[in-house]
Amino acid sequence: MASPFWALAEDPYVQAMAELARPVEVSGDLDALVEAAGERRVVLLGEASHGTSEFYTWRAEISRRLIEEMGFRFVAVEGDWADLYRLNQLLRDASHENNGDAIRNLLRSFDRWPRWLWANEETAEMAEWLARHNRQRQPEERAGFYGIDVYGWENAMDTLLEKIEETGVEWLGELEALYRDFNRYRHDTEGYARAAFAFASSAHEDVGEALNLIRENRTDLERTLGAEGYFVAEQHALVIVNAEAHIRGMAESQAESWNARARHFKKTVARLLEHHGEEARAVVWAHNTHVGDARATPMTVQGQINIGQLARQRWGDDVFILGFATRRGEIVAGRTWEAEPEVLPLPDAQPGSIDVALGTGDHSRALLMFDGIGEDSPLFGIRGHRAVGVVYQPEREAAQYVPTVLPRRYDALFFIDETTPLSPLH
Repeated sequence: MASPFWALAEDPYVQAMAELARPVEVSGDLDALVEAAGERRVVLLGEASHGTSEFYTWRAEISRRLIEEMGFRFVAVEGDWADLYRLNQLLRDASHENNGDAIRNLLRSFDRWPRWLWANEETAEMAEWLARHNRQRQPEERAGFYGIDVYGWENAMDTLLEKIEETGVEWLGELEALYRDFNRYRHDTEGYARAAFAFASSAHEDVGEALNLIRENRTDLERTLGAEGYFVAEQHALVIVNAEAHIRGMAESQAESWNARARHFKKTVARLLEHHGEEARAVVWAHNTHVGDARATPMTVQGQINIGQLARQRWGDDVFILGFATRRGEIVAGRTWEAEPEVLPLPDAQPGSIDVALGTGDHSRALLMFDGIGEDSPLFGIRGHRAVGVVYQPEREAAQYVPTVLPRRYDALFFIDETTPLSPLH
C-alpha cells in the first residue's frame, strides 16, 4: 500500500522536489531548459519506458527548439543505423516531397522487433517536421536523423555488401569471405555467443579485418561513393564489429555485452559530430538507463558504463542530460522478448521511489533543474527510479527500479504524472 499523503508531504525528499518543480503546460515553459541545454555540444534526452507517447512528443519538442533556435545539427536515437539512415536520406532530400505517406511507408518497412520503437505516429510526426525544416535550408544546413545502436547489424551487412558490389572493386570476394562465419549466425545470435565462448570463433578477428579492409581502400571508395558514402560504409562496418562484440559478450558477462553497446553509442555520436563539422552539436534520444550517468547508480558497481557516463568523460561540462519520469499510465511493450506488443497498464509508482515522490505535487507536468543545489540537499539521497524496457510484466513492477542519486544522474528531470501509450502509425 502506498504511503499516506501526509507522510509523503513531510518527507524532506518530497519537499525538496516540490521546491524545484516548475509546471510545464506549453513549450514556452521549457525556455530555461532550452537555454541551458542549448549551450552544450551534446544533449542527451532520456525516457523511462520505450512505449510512452509523451516521452517521444516532448523529446521532439525540445529537439525542434534546439535545432531551430540553437542550431543543433542532428538527432541520434537508440535505433538501427541502416534503417534510420534510409529515413535520414529521405528527410534531407529537398527534391523529394517528403509527404506523410512516404515517411510512414518507410517506417512501416522496419521489421525488426521491437519495431514499435520507431514505427509509430510520434516518430512520423517528428520526421515530417524535420523534412519541412530541411526543405527551407541549404544542404550543409540540413539536420540529420540517425540510429546509434548495434542492433540491425544484418541489414548493415547486406547494405554494405550491396554498395561495395556496385563500385566494382576486386576485393568484394575477400570482404564477403570475412563476413561469412559471423553471417551464418544472423538468425541465432545466442548460438554465436555460445560458439564464440566455447570455441574461440575466428569471426571476431574476421569482422575486424573487414573494417580494416574498408579503411585501407578509403581513397578509392571516396572516389566512387563520395565522402558521405564512404562515411556510411565505414559506419556499417563498425556496426558489425561492435554487434559481434556485444553478442560475444553475452556468454562472458552481462556487463561486457552491455558495455560494448554503450561504447558504440558514444563512438557513433562522436563520429557524427566530426562528420558534421567542428561546430556541430547533437541531440541524443535513448532510455534513461543509457543517458543517465551510470556512476550515479549501482551500474558502476556491476562494472557497467553507459553513454551518459562516457559522454561526460569525453566532453565534460559540454554535456546536458535530461531524464524523464512518470507516476502511472499505460505503455506499449511485449510481455516477453519478441512477443506481440500490447498496451499494458503502468501502475502507480512504488512507495519511496522518485516517481511517486514527484506525483505528490500539484503539477500534471513538471520540470526540475538541478544546477546550483548543494550536496546537503535531500535529493542526493538514494531512491529508486522506474525503468521499463521493451519487455514488461506489470505483475513484476517492483523489479523495475534503479537506485539513483538524482542530481548526479541527470542535469534535469521532466516529470509527467499520467502517460499514454505510443500511437500506431495511421
